Amino acid sequence: MSRRWPVIGGRSSCNPICSLRTSTSARRWRARKTGTRPWRRCAPPSGLRPTASEAHLEIGRVLTQLQRHHDALTAYEQALELAPELVQAYVYQAVTLFEIKHYQLARLSAAAAIELDTNSAVAYYNRGLAYSRLNRCQEGLRDNLRAIELQPDYADAHWNTALNCLLLGDYAAGWRHYEWRWRRTGAGPQHYAERPLWTGSESLAGKTILLHAEQGIGDTIQFSRYVPMVAARGARVLLEVYPAVAPLFTRLPGVAEILIRGEQDSTATFDYQAPLLTLPLAFGTTMESIPTDSPYLHPHPSRLRQWREILGARTHPRIGLSWSGNPSHRHDQERSIPLAQLASLLIPDGEFFSLQRDVRPEDKAVLAEHEELRHFGEQLRDFSHTAALIAHMDLVISVDTAVAHLAGAMGKPTWVLLPFHPDWRWLLERHDSPWYPSLRVFRQPLRDDWATVLQQVAQALGDALASAIRETPHD
Repeated sequence: MSRRWPVIGGRSSCNPICSLRTSTSARRWRARKTGTRPWRRCAPPSGLRPTASEAHLEIGRVLTQLQRHHDALTAYEQALELAPELVQAYVYQAVTLFEIKHYQLARLSAAAAIELDTNSAVAYYNRGLAYSRLNRCQEGLRDNLRAIELQPDYADAHWNTALNCLLLGDYAAGWRHYEWRWRRTGAGPQHYAERPLWTGSESLAGKTILLHAEQGIGDTIQFSRYVPMVAARGARVLLEVYPAVAPLFTRLPGVAEILIRGEQDSTATFDYQAPLLTLPLAFGTTMESIPTDSPYLHPHPSRLRQWREILGARTHPRIGLSWSGNPSHRHDQERSIPLAQLASLLIPDGEFFSLQRDVRPEDKAVLAEHEELRHFGEQLRDFSHTAALIAHMDLVISVDTAVAHLAGAMGKPTWVLLPFHPDWRWLLERHDSPWYPSLRVFRQPLRDDWATVLQQVAQALGDALASAIRETPHD
């Protein structure tokens, strides 16, 4: 069942072994993670080969950790040549192929592992993960549920079951599995886990509850819509958020006090706590009951006046652009668009404004070449300034970033540009969003195909500007 993988990314595979190492040595290296072994840099001695398939397997795992994925694939292939029924070689092969975004090949490797061992929970999980990245979410869901059946406490399988259910619109099941997020591989700390959790069934009359941010700023903006609903249960609501968005929430209905993550005493007095992304489960949110009161975030009047003066007189419809998100996000390369590509939207019939505070080095030169795209940089000191700038726009065009969520929460006409495999909140195939009524969605038809997306956006933008279809200005 051995497979020979093609040359990928212009690199040829070579024997990664430069000296005869035992699998025990490789395991010891992975446990310590104190540095690299000599084989990282030296060429293999002629004629030497490990004598056991496990040695190739362990060396492949080391090479994967070193992100030498193509060499790792060679090691796994060598292991399979020696032991064609070595299930773990197919399992690790699938993981490595997934890391370099060869999802179809990853699916095939995981399928080979399942063929050899129908009780391998991790093989089902890996195949389900590959199916999901191929937008075959029903099949991904099936495999993850099978992994859970084989291993009921498999947190990563529960997590990916949640993502598949949410993408498919099955919110009842999705929110339940989403609570496994705290136990998945690489999960961050669960703040206030030792304090009583509000699950939606406990009375809040006369109680104080702490609602606290988790994950990214976009998540905080999206799920802050539940704050007024919690307050309506009779609670005094403390809202703990990140510093960059704290001023934005001072005008959110239902908030009694804003706390800033990391700056307040962790022994603050409250009766219950809940992470913001647990609130959909607490309220039993379905596709039909998503809270859509919009707008629910409003810029401060003083900020509006400040940005009215900065922008000056309006000459054309105003379009705000956001093309890149958090560079440390796992899927940033898929979500963000180089400014050089987005610049095709800068047409004479509109005024264009950057909604980015930070610009990546590769985009700075492009920005300098396009004076028609006004950039404010450090003037956007926090998201309350971003909100005020958005309020003066007629349209926001954004990739999947916090800016898109903010514009949607403000009820601003917003076009969101999505990668082929979207984040769960955008569902599949739809061109609208049940979370934000003012949003329009443009999706990649194929992986990495921003060209088609930008052609569609350019056509829609040209039509809108030609017809002078825009929101009444706030100026």
